Amino acid sequence: EGWPDGVFCGNDQIARGVIDALRERGIRVPEDVGVIGFDNWQIVAEATRPPLTSVDMNLSTLGREAGLALLSLVDGQPAAPGIRKLPCRLVVRQSCGAE
Repeated sequence: EGWPDGVFCGNDQIARGVIDALRERGIRVPEDVGVIGFDNWQIVAEATRPPLTSVDMNLSTLGREAGLALLSLVDGQPAAPGIRKLPCRLVVRQSCGAE
């Protein structure tokens, strides 16, 4: 009693630790508390029990965009000011109770 409905973690490694800590205290994931990570580090997310729901930040595209911006700067092109937004997605697995 008194536990939150869910925990959103800053990365998948922390989320795995949260799941392990909850299990050690007899708290079931996702029945008692849902857990969501951030990174969608597939090796960690799929090996976690239950498999971890996680936000996929599309890091390959992010890296590509950063690399292209860096190459433009090296070639003497000015960097475009402002914030660049890339789409992300929620990869639903069993830790949030949705699957």
